[in-house]
Amino acid sequence: MTGLPTNTPAVADVLGNDSDPDGTLDPATVQIAGTAAAGDDLIVPGEGTWSVDTTTGEITFTPEAGFTADPTPITYTVADNDGNVSNPASVALDFDAQSPTAVDDTVTGLPTNTPAVADVLGNDSDPDGTLDPATVQIAGTAAAGDDLIVPGEGTWSVDTTTGEITFTPEAGFTADPTPITYTVADNDGNVSNPASVALDYDQLPSITLSKSATLDNGGDGVASVGDLITYTFTVTNTGNVTLTGVTVSDPLVPIIGGPIDLAPGASDANTFRASYELTQDDIDNGSVTNTARVTAEDPDGAAVSSLSDDPSDLSDRDSDGDGNPDDPTVTPLPDAPGIALVKQATVADTNGSGVTDAGDVITYTFDVTNTGNVTLSSIDVDDPLLGGVIGTIAGPLAPGATDSSLTATYTIVQSDVDAGSVNNTAIASGDTPTAAAAVSDISGSLNSNNDPTILRILSLPELSTSLSVDITQVTNPNVGDILTYTLVVTNTGNVVLSPVNLSDELGVGADVVPALAPGESVTLTFTYALTYEDIRSGSVTNVAQALGQSSAGANASSTSNEVATMIGLDLVGQIKDELEQILEDDLRETTTKQSMLFEDIAGGARDRLAALLPDRCVAALNDEVRRQPILFDTASAVIRDESAALLDRLARIMGSCESARIEIGGHTDFRGGKDYNLDLSHRRVNAVLEALRKRNVNVDRLMAVGYGENLPIADNSTPEGMAMNRRVEFRVIQRSAQEIAENMPCGVITPFDVAGSAEAGAAGLNTKGTFGGETYDCFTGERQIIRGDFSLSDTDDLGMQAALSATWQYERLVGAEHLRGYFLGLYGSQTSVLSGRADGNITGIGGFGGLYGAKAFNQSRLILDYYAAGSIGRHDYDLTFSNTAPTDIDADGRYDYWALFGGLSVSGEREYESFTLVPRFGAHLRYASALNANVTASIPGYNESSTLSLEDQSGIRFLGELDFAFGDTDPYSGEERYSQTTIFAPGIYCDATFGADHGSICGIRGGVELVRTDALNGTSWGFEANLEVDSNARRSSMGAFYERRLGAVGSLNFGIDLIDTMRPSVTGNLEVKF
Repeated sequence: MTGLPTNTPAVADVLGNDSDPDGTLDPATVQIAGTAAAGDDLIVPGEGTWSVDTTTGEITFTPEAGFTADPTPITYTVADNDGNVSNPASVALDFDAQSPTAVDDTVTGLPTNTPAVADVLGNDSDPDGTLDPATVQIAGTAAAGDDLIVPGEGTWSVDTTTGEITFTPEAGFTADPTPITYTVADNDGNVSNPASVALDYDQLPSITLSKSATLDNGGDGVASVGDLITYTFTVTNTGNVTLTGVTVSDPLVPIIGGPIDLAPGASDANTFRASYELTQDDIDNGSVTNTARVTAEDPDGAAVSSLSDDPSDLSDRDSDGDGNPDDPTVTPLPDAPGIALVKQATVADTNGSGVTDAGDVITYTFDVTNTGNVTLSSIDVDDPLLGGVIGTIAGPLAPGATDSSLTATYTIVQSDVDAGSVNNTAIASGDTPTAAAAVSDISGSLNSNNDPTILRILSLPELSTSLSVDITQVTNPNVGDILTYTLVVTNTGNVVLSPVNLSDELGVGADVVPALAPGESVTLTFTYALTYEDIRSGSVTNVAQALGQSSAGANASSTSNEVATMIGLDLVGQIKDELEQILEDDLRETTTKQSMLFEDIAGGARDRLAALLPDRCVAALNDEVRRQPILFDTASAVIRDESAALLDRLARIMGSCESARIEIGGHTDFRGGKDYNLDLSHRRVNAVLEALRKRNVNVDRLMAVGYGENLPIADNSTPEGMAMNRRVEFRVIQRSAQEIAENMPCGVITPFDVAGSAEAGAAGLNTKGTFGGETYDCFTGERQIIRGDFSLSDTDDLGMQAALSATWQYERLVGAEHLRGYFLGLYGSQTSVLSGRADGNITGIGGFGGLYGAKAFNQSRLILDYYAAGSIGRHDYDLTFSNTAPTDIDADGRYDYWALFGGLSVSGEREYESFTLVPRFGAHLRYASALNANVTASIPGYNESSTLSLEDQSGIRFLGELDFAFGDTDPYSGEERYSQTTIFAPGIYCDATFGADHGSICGIRGGVELVRTDALNGTSWGFEANLEVDSNARRSSMGAFYERRLGAVGSLNFGIDLIDTMRPSVTGNLEVKF
């Protein structure tokens, strides 16, 4: 291996070129000749160690320290995988020799005229050996260690023991010698590269500058701007080298002369000169101080400089530390300070009175002039009248300059007016640059005088007035509303006024001010109550006057500004919300009454249909005869007198179901034989039939049948059983719808009918009633009804409403169990609004119409009645609203409306052994919409018109009720003519409203009624109590009534109730029929 660096291990891949023809070489078998076994190291003393890597077979030679030659070659063998050993092969290494490296040397900071030693080998190196000091040779010499002589500079010599090179300069040579080069060899004899040696000797240049000054003041003894100072300069070379390019510079002045050269120890006092022109700053400073600088170059081209020194100053300070004195040159400057103050006065008519008076402000201006030759500062201007020092001019104020920045004000007082003038004097004092308060002057009208400043004042009386009002814009005020005026009176003159009389156009602001000093103000507050005429006119204006007199008798007067309060009216806006609510309440009350009327029309149809259903009549008839049998004389068909009342009741029941065909059946016990009993029973039922005829019962639809003893219902072996078998019974004879129509009565059924009720209490008053007639056509099965209704209600929200309506109905049977018709009507209403929101009347007229009917289900007692109706109307109103501004507002106008209604009810009836149950359930819808609503709101002399927006109204009521009727002979009477019925009626209801005011409320209700009837004379009387409770209210009532038949077809009903709705009330009922 060749090209190996010295002093580094060398690795030989000995197996890289070896081979085995029949197998592979085993690296672990590599053995160096001279070792005991494969893999052992071979140490060669003086050279190094050979080692084997048994994994790769590589052989490494590691030289001993300092051994740089080629090692002695070795031999090795290697075996293959079969154990066969190879022939010996050699390993030779060739290390390349390395030259030493020489590095340039520079020695600095050497003192001149002294030998200099350079340790040149200190930074040189040999990578594979050591440097030999004896081989150091300076370039230009014949051999290592020879001296090199450089003429005019000195001698370079080599120390062969250390390798150091020494330069010895010739006498007087102070410059840096010319650099040399050298080489050095190592212990192997290899020679290094040439390296240089440079020496840097320190030079000792030095120079001084002397500077003197002379002032030319023009002979006046005072320094002035523009005076000249002349400067002279002396330059001396105090160093050890010749200096060239000597120049002088001065930051204060330009220097004339130069450059020059100076040999060591030489001086020059004529080349350099300068002059300086004085400035104000120089004079203010009292002197001119400056320093010059001399600059030159030494032989090496280095700069040499020094500051100037004033030869007259023996301080000899060395501020730059160069060893030379450098006191600055100071030229004293004489000063002459001076100041002048001019003061002027102007007066401002602060209150605008046009005259000078107390309160007006005098403005003083101060002109301060520097009359000296130095700048002034901190100039104070002191005026005793104005409170002392009125200001300070900070300065600087140059000579000849004037400062007018200071001003001061003085407010004239009454004593000044009385004196007729204001006199005062000020003093100005200032600092010079060298002394405080060094100059001062008393003010005058000119710089040259000290006259006092005098301001003359003319006395004049005068007043001013200002009027304001607290409200300048108001809407909807009330008569009597207060306007508050504020009058400010000011003495704008310059004399006291006494007295001052005050007044205004409205006549409410009269007053007297005893005295009013100049500038003084007095404030008077007075009020005015609005009148109706003010409000109508739309504004209120006012003006005030003031009249004063001075002590000299001079008058002063003033008229104030005119102030106005604008008044706006919004009559409709004040009442609109309440008016719309009242009209909505009126519409709601109107349509509610209409809904009740339509419910009643449908309910009447239901009652008439129910009357046509025979089962109900027959059940009532049988109840009566079971409770109290018809009594006959023994073995006779003569009805006893005590059964007259019973027959009266039976006749009344027959009248309620005039269309029913009924069989009157007579039954006997077994005594007397069958034929006898059959005849007796026949005669007895005919007697009953005749008794009913006498009681105006239409007996054409009745059939009398005697059954004798054939249909017993009890055992004839006992007296009780025989009594039960002796009986009269009623039975329905079924027939078709045509038969029903053919047997209905003809003509006027109720030629005149009046029924009414009234209720009064803390919550209000309610009344209702009907009147009219009914006609039935027995040939067509049609019915025409004319009825009238009236009602009166009083509510907290609206007031009292009375309504009167007239209705014409047409109906007919369309089947055996279905009655249907239609109706038309007109109404008029009058609402007296007493709601607390307004008072007045609402008058309404309108019409309505609709369809109605009632239907029974399979001849049962379950009946559905229904209606669908509509109405239109126009309501005119004339209302007065209180608590409005400026007075009560009259509102009149109208609204039109239309409304739709619909409802149905289901009722039934079931008899039990001891009572009859009548359940009733219904739902009723109502919708109303107003249109063309308008209003004209007015007060006397003014009105406004606008439209209104009334909310649509809709709602529904669900009602359920169960009537329990218990009937029997009066237990407190021994006579059978009296009967008693007790009715219990519990129920529930729910009302719901839709739209903007949607909501719902449910409650429970209950009632009890006790009725006692005298069948003989057709009178009834009784007692009733009712209770209705929901989350908003509790309502209870108690009542008593009396009823008497008038003839065969008339009756009178009167009742009175005491009702508790948590407030006392009274209810009355009246019903008259003919």
